[in-house]
Amino acid sequence: MIGIASSGNFYRSSLPETRSPIKRKKKVSCKSRYGKMTNLNDQLEQLEKLDPNKPFKDQETLFIQKLRQCCVLYDFDNPDADVEGKQLKYMILRDIMDYLIQIRDTLSAAIHQEIIGMVSCNLFYSLPSVELTEDERKEDGLVEDVAWPHLTLVYQVFHIFLYHSGFVPINAQYLINKRYLTQLFHLLSSEDKRERVAVRKILVAIYNQFSDVQQFIRKEICYIFLSFIYEGRYCNGIPQLLQMM
Repeated sequence: MIGIASSGNFYRSSLPETRSPIKRKKKVSCKSRYGKMTNLNDQLEQLEKLDPNKPFKDQETLFIQKLRQCCVLYDFDNPDADVEGKQLKYMILRDIMDYLIQIRDTLSAAIHQEIIGMVSCNLFYSLPSVELTEDERKEDGLVEDVAWPHLTLVYQVFHIFLYHSGFVPINAQYLINKRYLTQLFHLLSSEDKRERVAVRKILVAIYNQFSDVQQFIRKEICYIFLSFIYEGRYCNGIPQLLQMM
């Protein structure tokens, strides 16, 4: 699907401090710093549902409000914290996803910016480390990100958006740049296989939609492979990258 280019000097960017907690199935969950980044003072307001039967211009303001609500983060390290807020954000993400599936209107430049920003807000944090033995690493699905109920919907919204009939690549071209892609590639280091699969789907969608970043994506994949072959730097997402070839 994607050809490999020769290696070279690649763009690298630093990432924010941390992201969601991860725990091992039937094992002790690792300590997370995610709670420090939650929006303690932000309370979600229950807004009306998006209506695909109404003109898009009449729903755009509500759509943007809901996308901004999804930038509120919650502490999943504590299952008893902000339970109502977590449930409400889940419902908002589902509403956004269902709405995107049903409408066929051309999406405005503002919507492009808000969706891409919402995705960044939810995904782009340094992944917490998880200590695994060699045997544990061979077991698929051993590690699960406890924030996955929200993360999976964020990935699905992004994927639907990228393939939406109303998606306008030129409105997203300056946002989905090399820095953005570098942060996506970083997520292939996730210990949660479900996330690595989701990242692969997003990278394929971006590759198909943006010809100007195709060479960069090929170089990044090549860099990961060569780093493993010659430097022994293993990336958890290598199996997913091989599926892109």
